[in-house]
Amino acid sequence: MNWNQIDTVIAPIDLEEADDAGLKLALQAASTPGGVHALYVLPELEPSLVTQIDLQTRTATARRNLRAWLEQQGAPDGVRTHIATGNPASAVALLAETVSADLVILPSKGRKGLQRALLGSVAERSVRLCPCPVLVLKHPRT
Repeated sequence: MNWNQIDTVIAPIDLEEADDAGLKLALQAASTPGGVHALYVLPELEPSLVTQIDLQTRTATARRNLRAWLEQQGAPDGVRTHIATGNPASAVALLAETVSADLVILPSKGRKGLQRALLGSVAERSVRLCPCPVLVLKHPRT
């Protein structure tokens, strides 16, 4: 990989546990702010709620929240936003393929034990599914 020729970078953002490290690095890596694609994947709803909550409204709200978070982080104009539903790793891989991403920068949550076994590892699955390199940012130890 030639680090000087990275044009398109995906920065998945988890608004529930937002971490700006991936976004900051994506902005440094991409040739322009327009090459950064911030992705938020809506959490899956309980089956009983799916028919009660309008996906279009939920998506629009998530897009506004993502834009507001980007603004709070001082992200320049031009960063593209994407909202997806379903499995986060699959959504990252699909977007990477769709935009012909050169790199995905994914912060790791650092989950261990039972929590990791139950929730799985988005980073681990993304590495396997993505058609481009995935840089996983190790969660700082606390």
